[in-house]
Amino acid sequence: MSAPERVDVAVIGGGILGLACGYELARGGAEVVVFERRALASGTTGGSAGVVCLHDLGELYAVLSLVGHDRIRTLEREHGFPFHRYGSLSYWRSGRSEPGPSAYETAYGTGPESIYHRVRLTGTELRSRFGWLPDDVAGGDFFPNQGFINPYQLVQLYADEGARTGRLTVLPGTPVLAMDREGPRITRLITRRGPVEVGTVINAGGPWGGKIGRLGGLDLDLIPQRIQVAVATGFEDGASRVPLLGWPGEVDGQGGWCRGEEGDLLLFGQHRHTPEPEFTVDPDHCDLNNDAGFPERVGAMIKSGWRLPRSRFLPGWNCVYGMTPDGYPMVGSSGALGNLIHVLGCNGHGITLHAGLAKAVAARVLHGTTTIDLTGVPGAPAELETSWLSPDRFAAGRALRLDPTHPTPAADLVATP
Repeated sequence: MSAPERVDVAVIGGGILGLACGYELARGGAEVVVFERRALASGTTGGSAGVVCLHDLGELYAVLSLVGHDRIRTLEREHGFPFHRYGSLSYWRSGRSEPGPSAYETAYGTGPESIYHRVRLTGTELRSRFGWLPDDVAGGDFFPNQGFINPYQLVQLYADEGARTGRLTVLPGTPVLAMDREGPRITRLITRRGPVEVGTVINAGGPWGGKIGRLGGLDLDLIPQRIQVAVATGFEDGASRVPLLGWPGEVDGQGGWCRGEEGDLLLFGQHRHTPEPEFTVDPDHCDLNNDAGFPERVGAMIKSGWRLPRSRFLPGWNCVYGMTPDGYPMVGSSGALGNLIHVLGCNGHGITLHAGLAKAVAARVLHGTTTIDLTGVPGAPAELETSWLSPDRFAAGRALRLDPTHPTPAADLVATP
């Protein structure tokens, strides 16, 4: 398929954010083309864990997580989209006190269908359900409404549903090579399939977003970070439907997450909330193989804390996250270049956050507002002000603060910073 000569909105990037934005904009009446230089979901999206879970790192994260969970449940209900609700788990060992509900659960929990729905289990119940936990586990909190999806399936569903509007065209294998500017606007993209005049451009390039920004003459505060994922044969120890939970220790000074996979495999991935210089990479020149010995080091750490004596720890893959200095996403234009809108820097949380961020992009493009309507999203405030996430907040000295324990009153989130 050839590129059109002109399009209302050009989206650069065929991952979850690019397709979600294309879907929202097409549903809102815009003619949209998504340009992806390789295959759909071939970057960070395809390498992600596909987790839909709590991200209580701050008020904006918490509210956007409510939107993301509601979207996945809606797609499950209306389209039969598979949502693997293996849940998430936090546990404590003997001698530790039982935690109470988080401030975010108190603010946003809405009952048994909520992403915050929590079931407290005794040590005996945990050992019966999850026999690989340590013998001295004393109790835990299980969140049954969290889980994971297949990112490739989700991206394809957005592509298919967007195409049904008659206003979304997806062009894989079509890199954007240059941007032509006239004053404060991008006027034309030069693509592999020819030039395209544009009204608005959406930079949804993930860790490549900085390079896309430079096509428009911008330097963005986006830092690509290399993340490793190892795989274990949990089925050999009867570890079935393992929920999302944190590592019991560290490997190479890094913590991480574990979740069960279809087929009773286990995934073990690194994670960090803010970028660290030693992990910064060029996403076009990044080794996608695990470091030598990484799976074995993960296995030694896990087996010292959990009962998985027969499971083999195998090389998985490496992924590149687009991260920001403060650990929050960026949404909006930068400087005077008003028709190039960036939606980047999800710091590994893009599957959960994508729906809310796409709504924020659509609100800017279609209605010229930075406030998104959250009517109907269980537990969420009626609206959310997203100008807090401006790409220019760093230069302006308005970096945000990660705070997992003290949510900002919801009233503050509808005020422009």
